[in-house]
Amino acid sequence: MLAKYEPLHLFPVPSTMAANMREALYPSGAKDDPRDADLLLDLLLQHRDKLRGLSPDTEATRRVQNLVEEGRKLVDEKTAQINRLTSPLKIYYPQILDWFEHLDTELVCALLEHWPTLEELQKVPPAKLRTFFSSTVGIKSSSSAASWRFARPFLPFGMGR
Repeated sequence: MLAKYEPLHLFPVPSTMAANMREALYPSGAKDDPRDADLLLDLLLQHRDKLRGLSPDTEATRRVQNLVEEGRKLVDEKTAQINRLTSPLKIYYPQILDWFEHLDTELVCALLEHWPTLEELQKVPPAKLRTFFSSTVGIKSSSSAASWRFARPFLPFGMGR
């Protein structure tokens, strides 16, 4: 984690080395953070030659690590947004969850913008729905046809024909 910062030179201290030194210098066996910090500092200052330093990452490696970290944050943010959308849909518009496998598509967003409730969707003439499914930007005809088939049982009688 700290290796991504160029000016830091890290010297990992084996836990057994620190424990043995603590035992030798403080035979009571008492542990506390300030004393351990002093012990590690003494170890680093007096016995640096016995420790193997970690070489810092190259600039290209640090850049890739930062990009990967940002990518993970974006994926986590997208997941959080989808979860925020899914929760109210489960209560108010559960059919959407049955009709579409993924909520993060243009088709789902456009459908929700046009008809935010099932009642509003049920009032739409079938021809208008067919036009909507076939003309939504970036949607393949097979996916809109599949969505139309899934939606038919939930629409008023005769509307899906």
